[in-house]
Amino acid sequence: MWKIESTRLIAGIAHVTHDVAIAEDLAQDALVAAIKQWPEEGIPDKPAAWLMTAAKRRAIDFLRRGRMLVELLPGESEVHGLLALTELQASRTAARRGRSGEAILLLEQDRSLWDYSQIHRGMAALQHSQELGGGAGNYALQAAIAACHARAATAADTDWERIHGLQRECS
Repeated sequence: MWKIESTRLIAGIAHVTHDVAIAEDLAQDALVAAIKQWPEEGIPDKPAAWLMTAAKRRAIDFLRRGRMLVELLPGESEVHGLLALTELQASRTAARRGRSGEAILLLEQDRSLWDYSQIHRGMAALQHSQELGGGAGNYALQAAIAACHARAATAADTDWERIHGLQRECS
């Protein structure tokens, strides 16, 4: 079942975390939980749904920890970069899927569906990260790329030159 469902599971979690590597880790955590629980409690009627629910709960916990980290480590620039990235990526959630559930590419998304309060919070967190001297951290760089998309009123207005420069810094 894992071979069949893992790709769908990771994609679903990445939709929440906006990071495939983190999604892979959370999916594996859900699998470990299943290996521990199912022998004792029995295999659920819908094992794939159980795995997705377990993994999404872990993803939500991950996002909450990001916000908690800001409270615990207010002077750490990369923590603010992580918060910025999470807010900016989550701001596009409503525009990522079409009416039939199909994925909508970023450049084709209806930007009126974006959550501009999340964008504002993400931009503020990114600015704070940069003020703390952390503009070159991995999360801050990824957030800066997301901010380029968020600043553009249309896909055609996207600052691709800036994005390319930021992507080179990420490498």
